[in-house]
Amino acid sequence: MVQLAQPLSIRNRVAAGVAWRTLWPLVVLLPLLGVATWVIVGRGLMPLQRVTRALDTRHPEALDPLSDKRLPQEVRPVVRALNALLARLSTALDTQKAFVADAAHELRTPLAAVQIQAQLVARA
Repeated sequence: MVQLAQPLSIRNRVAAGVAWRTLWPLVVLLPLLGVATWVIVGRGLMPLQRVTRALDTRHPEALDPLSDKRLPQEVRPVVRALNALLARLSTALDTQKAFVADAAHELRTPLAAVQIQAQLVARA
């Protein structure tokens, strides 16, 4: 029968050394992976930021379509849908302007007749 003994402090030191050698690459690489992820995602979202800036700087009257050139495939359907919405809005605004112009003309004609009649009555 052979028995061997080792102090518990030595075992704890060896276990701590093994744990540190295992963890230090993770401690060093995790911040680097975080920064790399931040940069990659930021670059991936650049086309959306360009579209956002283009929409933010537009005048409210500008209803011309946005360019979908130099945009990734994932963003093009959004820009096309937005362009279709702008076209429908332009059509609706043109219809509204035509209606207002027609209504103004229709209101002017009876108003002119009333004014002429009022002038004739005032002269008489």
